[in-house]
Amino acid sequence: MTNSKQIIEIKPWWLRLIILLSIGIPVLTGWPVNIATESIKEILPVTPEMANIFVWMVYACFIWLVVFLSAGEKKLLEYLAIAFMLGLTTSISGAIMRKVFPFIAGGLSGDEVSFKMVKLFIIIITVVPYSILVMNSFSARNLIENLTKMKGKFKTIGLHFALAFRVVQHVGEVIFNLLEIWSEEHPEKLFPRHRRGWSEEWYSGVNVFPWVWEAVSAWIFACIILAFEPIPAMVDEVEKINKVLSQNERKP
Repeated sequence: MTNSKQIIEIKPWWLRLIILLSIGIPVLTGWPVNIATESIKEILPVTPEMANIFVWMVYACFIWLVVFLSAGEKKLLEYLAIAFMLGLTTSISGAIMRKVFPFIAGGLSGDEVSFKMVKLFIIIITVVPYSILVMNSFSARNLIENLTKMKGKFKTIGLHFALAFRVVQHVGEVIFNLLEIWSEEHPEKLFPRHRRGWSEEWYSGVNVFPWVWEAVSAWIFACIILAFEPIPAMVDEVEKINKVLSQNERKP
């Protein structure tokens, strides 16, 4: 088993940040995906859409390998579980909306919409694990301790940023617990447990629409609660750290 803290232990922090940003260049800029797509088109007899999807899939595998080597198998599977759920719901709902409301497609044909949704799905399952890895590669507590030693207006701004960063980390940590709770209620993840009973009435199939609305609302509400719940405790922690460091500075 590889060391699950390889990236976290890279010092100084700015070198760690440079490495992570270098890994995520295609996510942040789109380069060199476009160049690789053109190269694939020249080598293989495929359409531009297929070539682009192939390049993104290769890059996705690279990101998954980085997460595996940095965070371990368990974390990779957790990150992918969230990524696949988010990717499937986004791409499927996007395809349905473009089918029901054709003007949203912007004149794209059915095949073009399908390729676009597949590409969106692959991008999501690439970006989500990468984003969570970056988020968990830095310590909010260390950031707070360093900021409390500063003076001036940048100290206040920095502490607000550190608190926001810690809240995001907290949500990223507990959202996997939400996934376990969701799995208990809906073992098939993307389908309601009792949908087979809908076939008793001819109109029962439409029940999927209010179910989807309730599911999305439940996830949003839960994430909001989880985001705001720890803020008072985190503010108190920052004040305690600031107080301790101020007392140490006054000592001769």
